[in-house]
Amino acid sequence: MRILAYILTIMLFQLPFIDYIGQVDGVYDKEKKSSHLPVYKGKSPSSSSVIMNSYFSKREQSVDKYSKEIDEKEQVQLDSIVIQLKNANPNSYEYHYVNYVNSNYDINAFSDLEKANEISPNNVELFDEFIAHYELTNNSSKKKIYCQQLYESNIIPDGILEYNQNVLNSLEPNAILFTNGSDDTYPAWIQQEVKNVREDVTILNMDLLSNQQYREQKFSQNGLSKSSAPVADIIYQTSVNNPNKPIYIGLTVNPNILLKLKDNLYLTGLAFKYSKKDYNNVAGIVSKWEYVFKNDELTNPVTNPKVQQINLNYILPLIIIRDYYKNTDQIEKKEKTELLILKIAKEGKKEKQVQKYLKN
Repeated sequence: MRILAYILTIMLFQLPFIDYIGQVDGVYDKEKKSSHLPVYKGKSPSSSSVIMNSYFSKREQSVDKYSKEIDEKEQVQLDSIVIQLKNANPNSYEYHYVNYVNSNYDINAFSDLEKANEISPNNVELFDEFIAHYELTNNSSKKKIYCQQLYESNIIPDGILEYNQNVLNSLEPNAILFTNGSDDTYPAWIQQEVKNVREDVTILNMDLLSNQQYREQKFSQNGLSKSSAPVADIIYQTSVNNPNKPIYIGLTVNPNILLKLKDNLYLTGLAFKYSKKDYNNVAGIVSKWEYVFKNDELTNPVTNPKVQQINLNYILPLIIIRDYYKNTDQIEKKEKTELLILKIAKEGKKEKQVQKYLKN
């Protein structure tokens, strides 16, 4: 049995409960992330914290979800907030932290990140910034240290870690995986660096690929054709120009980015494989679900909104698995899978839409 790419395209781009629901936020989702972090207890005036929060709120609104870029006028406004922070207290944690973030991964601004860390040592809020920096500068040993610290901080929900383990196990050996934001990148790196899961996979985060020097380095290391395309087009260009490479795309990537590839995408679990040739994916999805995937967190009650959101991405493969069981007269497994689909949909507030589809 084969699920053709165009069928998956219909499911992904036309079903109301699939479009956009399982995306994760960008790397700089600091305002939302900060609500889960320890409060900085330094001596900076409260005005600095207020200005910092306004910066991240503004940045969240300014980053285009599709292109990953910030409009020039929006950047000017962000720059003005940084100036406000500098005027309020140029020696504060908040100023150095925000000034680094505002540099958009500029390696030359690393001293600001180091200064922020000196003022507030071992602040978990900075760990992902250090990981990104050491990924950009190809310092694997330092990246590993901060992945360990981020993992030990317990800030990442177990459900997100489990999801990313299953993403990695959706891929063939030596795969190249494009990811969208923070919740589908850092936990995956933790799985690799801390838990030694699928270290053969190369993870390419779309935000980091805006750094052209880094992009050229990673592409060269993986035998990919050079690309100077805008970030929004990088997945399309890389896939088309490297048809013999094992290129995969996380389900968390904005569907608009995938539209031009829709006829050559095959679901392999929690990722799409790009293939110019027909790809028999159903048996592999079922096998991974039954023998490889972890689902302890998925099958238990989920209350964390971010986990509920990302878990909605399980619906696509589970529908395929459910139909496989139905067509092979494995009724008990079919019914059990349907119950899990509805559980996930209910927790993600998409129960009515999914119920309507399952009845068809």
